[in-house]
Amino acid sequence: MRVHLIASKVTDSVVYGFLPAAARLGLELTIVTDQPEAHQHAIAAARDARRPGAIGTRIDPGQPEVVGGDPWDVRELVPRLAALPRADAVLTNSDHLQLQTALAAGYLGLPGKDWRAALRAKDKVLMRRRLAAAGTERVAAAEVTPDLITARGGPPPGLMYPALSYPAVLKPATGVASLAVGIAALTLLAAITFAFRGVIVGSLLGDAIAVQVRGVDYIAAGATVALGVLAVADVVFLNIAERAAELAVLRSFGWRDRVLARLVITEGALIGLAGSLAGAGLGLAGAAGLAGHLPARLLVTTAAIAATGIVVTAAATLLPAALLRHLPTAHLLAEE
Repeated sequence: MRVHLIASKVTDSVVYGFLPAAARLGLELTIVTDQPEAHQHAIAAARDARRPGAIGTRIDPGQPEVVGGDPWDVRELVPRLAALPRADAVLTNSDHLQLQTALAAGYLGLPGKDWRAALRAKDKVLMRRRLAAAGTERVAAAEVTPDLITARGGPPPGLMYPALSYPAVLKPATGVASLAVGIAALTLLAAITFAFRGVIVGSLLGDAIAVQVRGVDYIAAGATVALGVLAVADVVFLNIAERAAELAVLRSFGWRDRVLARLVITEGALIGLAGSLAGAGLGLAGAAGLAGHLPARLLVTTAAIAATGIVVTAAATLLPAALLRHLPTAHLLAEE
């Protein structure tokens, strides 16, 4: 049986889990990736090594063929797969590549997900429209696009989006950026409070402006951060559900629960790191742009807020990580 695996970055679940299982089953495996050198290096390093946190025999990742190709652009991916020996299955370990894999499988006449479902799963706007059409969506939402952003002096947001109540939560159509938005707002508020004594005076488009912090601003920013943290925890939980079979394979190969939990917590911490740093940078840039300079106290405040965001996000992943102990390993392996 020949299998094409569509991948981008190197993951332990593939190198230490899927590849040894594929080798034991005698699968002819080809990895199509935009990082072929990294995958080849990881496979070579894993050969005859022990699995992280495991006790037992050394692993054998087999001899998978690794070929270069852009997994993100389906226009390049499909011809690349079509040029390879025909496969019996096309799959991916990444939730970010589900759409491309579904489209490629459909073109090649292989089993796969409905590409529409794969697209909706990663696009919040399309998903909310689908839920609304099915009568299950109860949250008011509106899409903000560049052509709807009015110039100075245009109608207020309440007229542009009458279905919404304010304050509202701004989120990207894809990905999780609520944490970054909240950290940016919190950084800006803290900068005004501690570095500029509660009021920041500057100019915008030639007009003098003064920004003053109120208590309700902190409440709104804190709520946005909380929603961002919950969103990260939700993403981690969904990733566990999506990769349940992979995690079951790793457990069957000797990975201990605490090692799997550390893997999940690290994933959440990295998401928190990216969101916190991006948000802190935006808040710092906003304060500096308004005031025209960067006090030392502002840098310290920004660093403290970013560190807090990372720690809180990592802590929020403890619950999803604890659920790993309840994975039905035998049932998942039987389904595979």
